[in-house]
Amino acid sequence: MECLEIRDLDFQFGEKKLFANYHLKIKRGHITAFVGPSGVGKTSLGLIIAGHLRAQKGEIIWENKLIEKPLRDIFFIHQEDDLFPWLNVYQQLKFVGGVDQKIEELLKHFKLSAFKDFYPNQLSNGMKKRLAIMRAECAGAKLIILDESLSSLDKNLLHEILKEMVPYWKNHHKTVILITHQLEDVKEFVDTIVRFHEPVKHF
Repeated sequence: MECLEIRDLDFQFGEKKLFANYHLKIKRGHITAFVGPSGVGKTSLGLIIAGHLRAQKGEIIWENKLIEKPLRDIFFIHQEDDLFPWLNVYQQLKFVGGVDQKIEELLKHFKLSAFKDFYPNQLSNGMKKRLAIMRAECAGAKLIILDESLSSLDKNLLHEILKEMVPYWKNHHKTVILITHQLEDVKEFVDTIVRFHEPVKHF
């Protein structure tokens, strides 16, 4: 069953029209890849879905509700991770609303218990990526949008993290959008592929 629907979307960035009468439906619990080169609207669409950017026309419907502002249900993870340098791992998770039991479960599941007092500058790149995704879980997100969030990782580490995350997402019925320009890196982990071209066309 669909949990997210985009209806008649128009969006223009400067002089460039990225979407015209665009429609898309995403199923609950599915992992969807937004794939295409830079500058074709993948990130813009992710930001519109998350309520951080307004389209000129159209509707974004999440769980039968019109998105008009950012929702707690939807968590957007930027490429830079958005970690607070002055907070340690445990505090990062607490800050977004994580309760102690949930935090301990996540730390154990993703093998970061021994690093809960570490600060971002003490973590490896892979640990930072895990932590950024764990923050979405602690925030109570039902839809997680990753905007090239794993693109800085080599393919082996990227696959290692996705092999940890995908079963967790599936078991907890999360809906996930992976924004990427490298389909080969993620295709074995996704249920649906949405391709973006220049210019973006109606799907």
